[in-house]
Formats: sequence, structure tokens, C-alpha cells
Amino acid sequence: MRTLLLLLTVGSAYRTGRTKIQRREPWVVVERFCFEGRSTLDYSVKTTGGTRMYIYGSKDQKSFREKVDKKAYQAMSLQKRFERADSEVVLAPGTTSSGSLKFAVESGQTFVHIVIANFNASCNAICVDQFSCNAEFSKRCYGPVEVEYDMTFRDGASEHGRDERGANVLYGVFAALYALFVGLSCAVEGLLVREDKRHATCRILMRSVWVAALSIWFRMLHHAIYANDGKGAPKLVNAAMAFSLVADCGVLLALALCAEGWRIVRRKIAVRGRIRVALLITTYSIAAACIWGWYGTRRRK
Repeated sequence: MRTLLLLLTVGSAYRTGRTKIQRREPWVVVERFCFEGRSTLDYSVKTTGGTRMYIYGSKDQKSFREKVDKKAYQAMSLQKRFERADSEVVLAPGTTSSGSLKFAVESGQTFVHIVIANFNASCNAICVDQFSCNAEFSKRCYGPVEVEYDMTFRDGASEHGRDERGANVLYGVFAALYALFVGLSCAVEGLLVREDKRHATCRILMRSVWVAALSIWFRMLHHAIYANDGKGAPKLVNAAMAFSLVADCGVLLALALCAEGWRIVRRKIAVRGRIRVALLITTYSIAAACIWGWYGTRRRK
């Protein structure tokens, strides 16, 4: 797509933070952004294994994957991949390369894929025999790509870049809704206390709503900061994840206790029932924590 033009832009930003990449492959898609209208990419790349950075613009992610990224090396040489790029930045191994790229499109959203490659001229030839080609390609071409970079993408549409467009508005709406939920839960709990009908599971459920509200409010604050400086508050996101996990476990515990009939048809749950509840909550909390940890690791990569 050759409609990318050099223009000055202002707006909100997405910042990757200091990120390290170590891959065997000579071709690595390191970042992806999305914008409308105008945008600016500021980059700082320190490389020990990587000689080129290529910028690809496309109307959707699928076209980039099918036309460039997912092509087998036997079907498309690195040179042909490079020729399809919209911009090229030469990286000096062992040093830090910094600069700024400015883009503009006439209409619609555009996905920008950033690729760092360890260029090797001997990798351009396409082998005829696939078996021998695989062995030869591994010998001649496998990277590695070893870089450390920090990129800031400013979206001229005054919204979030990448895949978080409109997230600040969305979480603002959620925060307002949860403020209403917290108010209603307090009113209901106060009424139950006055009538001496507050059940223990009700208390657990109400506290879960409060903790879930804290999670949403923390995310709202993060995205509000993120929309202004492109950095946000990662500690607030981590706290929001933890509060969300606690709230989910609280709701699940309340439902499990109700299912066991605790304080409804029986004063005390049998030992087997208590073991079932404990296994359910423990399994869920461990699985959710592992998923959140994996998600956080993927984001940092």
C-alpha cells in the first residue's frame, strides 16, 4: 500500500516500553498498530542480530498474513518480502538506531505491521527441492533476530492505537455502571440488615461486586492516563487483574455455597461438600491466575 505519506500528527499514543526479542527466525513481526487518518511512529532499536526494519501497511490483518507473513520461505524469498514493504529502516548491528516515521491515509483504518529481519543476501534464492531446501535454508538463513526496542505510536485520530481504540471510553462507561451497581448493592444490603435477613452468601456476593468495581475503576484510570501519554499505568492493570480474579472467585464461592444449601436447608455443609467447594475454588483460581500470567507475559513480549 503506497498511500503512506509523511505528515505531522498529534493525538494519543501507544508505547511498547523497553522490549527484547530473541528468535531463531530471520523474519519477526514485532509490533502491530492500527490508526485512521494520520499517525507517527517513534522508534529506538538496539540490535545485535537484525539489520533491517520493514513497515507494512494494509487495510486488514488478514491480507498481510496471507500475502506476506504466512508465505513459506520456499515460496517467497526474503527479498520479495522486503520489496512489498512500504518503508525500510537500516539498522546498524551493535548500535542504537532512532528515528521517526509519519503516515497518512485518505480514509478508513489501516493496520501497520513492523517487521525486524536479519538480512542475509544468500537467503534470497528459492530452492526447487523442498527437502534439500529446508536443510540449506536452516544452514544459510536462520537468524537469529536479537533486538531491544522501544516504540511509540501516536494516533492522529485522538484515540488508542493498536487494538485498544476506544478503550478509555468503554471503561468509562463500565465504571459508571459499576458505580450504580455498588450503590444498589449497598442499598439492598442495608435493607436486608434492617430486616435481619442478610444471608452470608449475600455478604460474599456484595463484596465481590465492590471488588469488581475497583478492578474496572483501575482499568479506567489506566486507559485515561494511557490516552494522554501512551504509557498508562501498568501497575494499575496488574492490580485490576488481581481484583478481577478475587471478585470472580467470590461470585463462584457464593454460587457453590448456595448449591450446597448452606444456611438455606442446612446449617453446616458435610465434609464431602466442603471438599468439593474447596477443590472448585482452588482449581478455578489457579487456572485463572495461570491464564492472567500467560497473558501478561505475551503482552510484554
